[in-house]
Amino acid sequence: MKNTVLIVGEKFRYSDDFLSYLKRRIHEKLTKIDAFLFIKDNDPDILVEFENYISKSSNIIIAASKNNFALIGKMLSTHMSDTLVPRGNMLIPSKCKTYIDGSYTVTIGGKPINVIRIETDEDVPQILIEECVKLKKAFILGENEESVRVLLSPVAQASDIGISIFENSGGYTEIVSEEKKYGKLENFTGRISKLFGQKAIVADSLEEYIIDTLRENGEKIAVAESCSGGLLSYKFVHIPGASDVFIGSLTTYANEAKTSWLGVENSIIEEYGAVSEQTIAEMLDGVLKISGADYAAAISGVAGPGGGSDEKPIGCVYIGAKHRSGVQKIEKKNFKGDRSLIQSSAAAYSLKIICEILKDFSKMS
Repeated sequence: MKNTVLIVGEKFRYSDDFLSYLKRRIHEKLTKIDAFLFIKDNDPDILVEFENYISKSSNIIIAASKNNFALIGKMLSTHMSDTLVPRGNMLIPSKCKTYIDGSYTVTIGGKPINVIRIETDEDVPQILIEECVKLKKAFILGENEESVRVLLSPVAQASDIGISIFENSGGYTEIVSEEKKYGKLENFTGRISKLFGQKAIVADSLEEYIIDTLRENGEKIAVAESCSGGLLSYKFVHIPGASDVFIGSLTTYANEAKTSWLGVENSIIEEYGAVSEQTIAEMLDGVLKISGADYAAAISGVAGPGGGSDEKPIGCVYIGAKHRSGVQKIEKKNFKGDRSLIQSSAAAYSLKIICEILKDFSKMS
């Protein structure tokens, strides 16, 4: 099944925040987007392009500005040998059966097409098209991609489950499982948990798992970030209900902030550097002390493009997590990529370490 989104209007290509919002709205109904394409306003070949995409896709969403919305309806109507009729404040093909303000669906060649009207300063209307594919995610901590593939692929094949296995930007293995005709996702994810034990986390995301686990335990978390600049905090706060467990964060980017806000000793930074295991350990203690949280996480590293050295090259990041009881884990990672990828990778890997501390402490308690 291939899901295609066509954006009509060149201005949307550069509206990054709005496009992210649009994708989130679409993902509420379609679990994956296989193609996200832009078509210029008044493109003379637009109808040919539409026909090409329709022939290759299972579900199609066409998002158009107010200026193009009626034109799209006219083109689809012509393609269907239909006429346009008024419905509310829209002109849409008369064969259209499902519609609300700013959104309607038609069927061409047995393929559902959802046309929506969008503007960067307005809410995206309801997506009327949806798929029946069922997906579940799982994360395997402490096992590389190849070993997970070797162990899990025959199980997936025997269970009639489609799987995608890959190492994500955080450096740990992610599994996306898709239910087929005879397979049952609940049974398969149960087998993942049994096969990998404590290393397996079945959840939509690690941040959701952390929030749910802390909520169940009545515990809280706070973080301190340097090179990641608040990305780890965002991973928590973008989840509804994060306020139940997430106290807050400090972005201690400058050394002065680390010392004055978190109580990191100047002597530690002078001897070992801001990017070091010793500094992370002090940052963790500082976060726990000032927040009163049960768990803390801390990040400090070299995101680039400058500032690296032979000992601590660009991409060198120290990441740690700690429970108030003293259970602690600090790791040094060497991430690849540009500044943004290094920062997001550090935030993602922090989630892994927090999960490991959660699991370690649960075994001790």
